[in-house]
Amino acid sequence: MRNDFCITSIEGDLHATFARARIADGGADCIFAHQEHVFSELTSFCESSIKESKDGSIPSSFSIPLVLSGPSGIGKSAVLANWIVRFEAESKRAQSIMEAGPFIFWHCCGSSRNSTYVSHLFRRLMKELKKHFELNIQIDERDDRLPWDFPRFLEIAAKKGRIVLIIDGVHRIQNEDGEVGLKWLPLNFPPNVKVILSLTSPSKEEKISTGQCVHKEREEGKLRILHELKRRNWRIIELAGLEKGQCEKIIDDFRMPHIAKKNK
Repeated sequence: MRNDFCITSIEGDLHATFARARIADGGADCIFAHQEHVFSELTSFCESSIKESKDGSIPSSFSIPLVLSGPSGIGKSAVLANWIVRFEAESKRAQSIMEAGPFIFWHCCGSSRNSTYVSHLFRRLMKELKKHFELNIQIDERDDRLPWDFPRFLEIAAKKGRIVLIIDGVHRIQNEDGEVGLKWLPLNFPPNVKVILSLTSPSKEEKISTGQCVHKEREEGKLRILHELKRRNWRIIELAGLEKGQCEKIIDDFRMPHIAKKNK
């Protein structure tokens, strides 16, 4: 029995709890300002293969990831968590007897101690794919084999249904030796596999080069990942800050229940 059996068995709950704390009306004191244009971009990206099949256009032979980027604390995790809730609800309404909704996998790097290790990510994802699609495939016990086995494993799963993979905080992924960048991530994916990544934007290059940032090595790692994303020509959505009116609405929405409770 692997040493990480116990933590692996509850890992899904840890990621779900992390997401739930960032969902409006999710039972926590959370107010979320919806950015409809970002939601629309994410939904359109995930449904692109369906639109191609319906309008008769030639389907793409492969899919490349979509990246959500922005400064630390701007709300990337909250955007993804709230979008997933809406996307799952819309998918359930749209699904038919002949076509099931997509398998959605959420992985937030940093929600647990093991969540930042690439081998743990692969093993968790492959186990959930195997269970959901009832795959008769063995998962190698050797961690160093997982990156090699993953593309073929995903290709087999994708033949059984649509898949949406969300990896939040991709810049935190590491192995036992430290940073791994994007070497573990395939260049492209099967056409009905949609991958969404989030990345914390690095400090400006001049600040990194002159040592003005607090965590220079960490910022250099983010910068290398950003350069690799651009080299791969993956689409990047920059998450902008909220406008003044949106900020004021958040404050009002947060204060009103507490004021009402106090006045009872």
